[in-house]
Amino acid sequence: MKVGRNDPCPCGSGKKYKKCCIDKHLSTGSAIPPEVKLYFERMQAVQAQIEKQQGLGRPIISYVHNGYRFVASGSKIHWDKVEKWQTFHDFLLYYIPHVFGKQWGKEELKKNSDQQHPIIQWHLKLASYRREQRVEGLEIQSAPMIGAAFALLNLSYNLFLLEHNVEVQERLIKRLKSSEKGTFQGALYETYVAAVFIRAGFKIKMEDEDDPSVSHGEFTATAPQSFTQYWVEAKARLPFKEHVGIGKQLGKALEKKTTDKRVVFIDVNIPKLMSKIETIDQELRDKELSQDSVWKSAPSAYIFVTNHSFSYDLEGIQYERMGFAYGFKIDYFKGNTAYTSLHDARIARDKHMDMVKLIKSMREQNEIPVTFDGDIPEFAFNKELQEKRMLIGNKYLLPDKDGKEVVGILESATISEPEKLAYGSYLLENGNRAIFTCPVTDDEIAAYKKYPDTFFGVPRSHPKTVRLK
Repeated sequence: MKVGRNDPCPCGSGKKYKKCCIDKHLSTGSAIPPEVKLYFERMQAVQAQIEKQQGLGRPIISYVHNGYRFVASGSKIHWDKVEKWQTFHDFLLYYIPHVFGKQWGKEELKKNSDQQHPIIQWHLKLASYRREQRVEGLEIQSAPMIGAAFALLNLSYNLFLLEHNVEVQERLIKRLKSSEKGTFQGALYETYVAAVFIRAGFKIKMEDEDDPSVSHGEFTATAPQSFTQYWVEAKARLPFKEHVGIGKQLGKALEKKTTDKRVVFIDVNIPKLMSKIETIDQELRDKELSQDSVWKSAPSAYIFVTNHSFSYDLEGIQYERMGFAYGFKIDYFKGNTAYTSLHDARIARDKHMDMVKLIKSMREQNEIPVTFDGDIPEFAFNKELQEKRMLIGNKYLLPDKDGKEVVGILESATISEPEKLAYGSYLLENGNRAIFTCPVTDDEIAAYKKYPDTFFGVPRSHPKTVRLK
């Protein structure tokens, strides 16, 4: 197995072989053993899956020893029996009462249902839903994520990311415990926005709100490659409002003072954002062009309008998670911007690359990880699929033309979704190559669609479809 000049270098640097270790190997005349190359490629595949699931922040650190699973959150270590924390979701359901304190939870449970804190209401609805969905005999099972489950798990994951990458401030927990809807809703949204930047690889620094000499956002975020520092503010509307105006939230965010570039997140909190995008977009344009002294002097900002409507369907799955970006007084960062050429479009994209990458991360890391180590869930929790999984570099027994079995090494593979078949190219013992097919399940197809580049165990580029309008 020869390493191509343009292949990833087996040393794991992430560079191409021709720009890394090729000269060293040529000078020594040594060849890289196939098993070493395969080992590094599989490590690269695991790393790619971790980034696809968890983003570019500090990865989940987990270790299993003597029947116990240990999980790190920042400088703290948590542990419990493996059977209790088989999935990362299991850990998150433990983590949130750990952060808020069991005594606080007990006091809330004593209250009447209509007076209980939203977090407790989510917990009770999720517990009831899990009992309804429970199938005896199954250790691990899946079910559609209802609004209460999403709200509770998402908050727990956001708090975990904060503690694991920055810190969880006592002030934030105090605000989350607040019985005032506006205070709780604002703090809840802050955890979401902070998690968005963490997953995108930004280094965030929480604001010191005890310092009255300066205006405060939620935090500052430094981009991973450009090292540009952004001032970030998060504003959340309360649910069940009759209008969709965001001018009030935007105005309060823009009146604060900062010398950094601004990023403002606003959650509209309505049942469906899709039908209201044009209305909100028009409001932003009107404010941007307004001759009113307040808006005329308002600074520029990257605006992210989001919608998390789980409050409207806590016991169902008809809630919405979506959003769009808008460049307030920023050229070439609006949804309907028309470019005269691809060259101009690329220049505009490169100018706003930090925000482009933030949007990409929001699209890709939009689900809470299920596994601790980046493993593909469909294989991690299904021993039968795991045992028969096709992995490039592995040896397999294959039928020859006479019906006898021959050994072949899988060199490349792909899946045909319409046929529900996997096509594999094998190097046989006699030096010949042959293509064999085998059926695949719906679970395998679902996993392939999510992880086409690493599905067969090593990194392989997957053709992208270009859509022309």
